Amino acid sequence: MGVSVRASLRVRTELGKCRRRLEAGAVSQVHVQLLVVDDCPNEEAASRLLRCALNAVGLRGTPVHTTVVRSAEEAAALQFVGSPTVRINGVDVVDAGGLPSAVACRVYQTAAGRAGTPDLQTLTLALERHACTG
Repeated sequence: MGVSVRASLRVRTELGKCRRRLEAGAVSQVHVQLLVVDDCPNEEAASRLLRCALNAVGLRGTPVHTTVVRSAEEAAALQFVGSPTVRINGVDVVDAGGLPSAVACRVYQTAAGRAGTPDLQTLTLALERHACTG
């Protein structure tokens, strides 16, 4: 069995354990943050997707803390690369890949192509990972 096959099996096994822990309610609390710019056209969609992901992994009552980023200085201090940005326990759900901070819209590469929000699967997997590892 190749290294990549073993690694893939290990990840699937860990996700299975994680899902069982989530179903049993034996998970860590997560801090969920949605960072946006004023009048972000994707804020509502990101908020809905985030709520769906929280519900899907059994974290229905988890609050989502929204932060509005209003200046370049604030964006730099928060290492904010665009709106919307979702962070779980302070970690961006999508690696920003060294993008500079900006008070601007963010574009995500998803399985369906370019989008203004991360996809549901990305959010769900990030929530599972953080809820199961603390």
